[in-house]
Amino acid sequence: MNYPAIVRRVAFFALLTFTVRAAASPADTFFEKGEFAKASSACLAEIHTHPHSAALHLEEARILLRLDNWQRAVAQAQSAEKLKPGSADAHGLLSVALMRAGEPAEAAAEARKAAALQPSGYYSLLAQARLDYWNDDNTGAKNLLEKAVQLYPARPGAYAYLLPLFNSVDHKGAYAYLSAYLKLHPQGYPHKQILEQLHAVIQHLSPFYAKKEGNKPGFPDHSIGSISADSSGGAAQGISACTLQIEQRNDSILLPVTIQGKRFLLLLDTGAGYGVGLVNSAAQRLNLPVEGSAVLQGVSGSETDKTYHANTMQVGSDLFHKVEVTSMSSLPDQRIDGLIGGGNFSNSVLTLDFANSSLTIQQGPGAQAPAPMEGDHVMQVPFHFYHGYIFVSALLADSSKPSWELLDTGAQPLGVLSLVTAHQLAKKQRKDSWAQITINQRLGVGNTATGFTALVFRFAVDLTMAHTTGTPFLMEMNPIFGASMMDTQISPEFGFQLSGIVGFPYLTNAKRVSIDYPHRLLTMEFSDN
Repeated sequence: MNYPAIVRRVAFFALLTFTVRAAASPADTFFEKGEFAKASSACLAEIHTHPHSAALHLEEARILLRLDNWQRAVAQAQSAEKLKPGSADAHGLLSVALMRAGEPAEAAAEARKAAALQPSGYYSLLAQARLDYWNDDNTGAKNLLEKAVQLYPARPGAYAYLLPLFNSVDHKGAYAYLSAYLKLHPQGYPHKQILEQLHAVIQHLSPFYAKKEGNKPGFPDHSIGSISADSSGGAAQGISACTLQIEQRNDSILLPVTIQGKRFLLLLDTGAGYGVGLVNSAAQRLNLPVEGSAVLQGVSGSETDKTYHANTMQVGSDLFHKVEVTSMSSLPDQRIDGLIGGGNFSNSVLTLDFANSSLTIQQGPGAQAPAPMEGDHVMQVPFHFYHGYIFVSALLADSSKPSWELLDTGAQPLGVLSLVTAHQLAKKQRKDSWAQITINQRLGVGNTATGFTALVFRFAVDLTMAHTTGTPFLMEMNPIFGASMMDTQISPEFGFQLSGIVGFPYLTNAKRVSIDYPHRLLTMEFSDN
């Protein structure tokens, strides 16, 4: 049969298009196999031949994010943006890379550019969702990620960030996303971490999942646990408050907590998010049936332990229901029964009075830090609340650019920097003022990492936190060191590069410290004497 010439040409071009799309590059082939290091090398070889291809730089950035090499991913995404400034994908992918790099302000600017160019673009949606997640807007993040999944069902990144948002709602919808996600066989970063975290989601989905599949997936849980939002401690109107005595031991703050009618002494740990954990011997006192296993992620790697559910937990007059408790092998101080994450008080104002060894918990719309005593002065530091954790913006040493630190009441009286940040500081110092060494010991939760690389300094490092009143708040962090676990354990779990951890004992020079979770304010009261 003879077709008109125009039809033959259309057929030829259609065949040519199909052939071009079917011919995968070496980088694509390695990427699909999950061999991301080889994919990066292959893509770099192509970039060497075609240095002005924005698409290749964009592809290299995407590969590097799977390797969690966020430094190079940012650089490649910036190259793509310069080569093609009108590309929504370039701005969006750069925003995603900048969020991983711990640069939320820069990420927000790029996300806005991507959204203006292509509101429904994959990286436009992903970039804005990551910002909503950072700003603790789960509803906004969920809506954007669901749209990304619907428009781009074959791309696993949106699923990875969407699924953990289904902890307590819409089991059927979560199951559908979970099934689709697993069929994509996602590999690399952040999928390895996200798949480990999905155990908490799957526990909620298990009845529906078991009905459909006949079994429960065996993903480990990364978290220590979470408390139900159901609390009877706060009044609907006005302020409710209770004060309890605390114990200060080795720069730790210990609270009396009653779980299932039994009393425990728990470490108040703002570095544990929403977690509630008991050492094994304390957990056995509850005499509760084991409901599953959990993989706890900490500064010293991970450890697999057991999970339980307690009907009630009481802290002062606050009563919490349906509490998930996780056992753990040990804590540095064997006399402590466990820990309670500061995020569990996210609706409260906590005031620590160090002189009187007391903690006051206030709830209600008028709750705030107490007025200073006569002759005292206060400093207020705004903080960022990120899914149960307190982040403070600070200037390190003579830097003019703020960085983000985790405020950790469970940390020992020291400052810990990321190894990346420590090397940046070391570059400005004499070589005999610092040294990089290997330390063969564990720090905190986890037992898979028996040691770490540390960069130690002969000098103290100044840390100035941004605040709203008075003169700059300056802390001298000494001792201080850079630690590889910050870069390999902690920051990847957050999906956000932290510059350091500030141990809470640095703030105990104050007479009182208030953590105002609803208003995101850290208030410190100092004596002028």
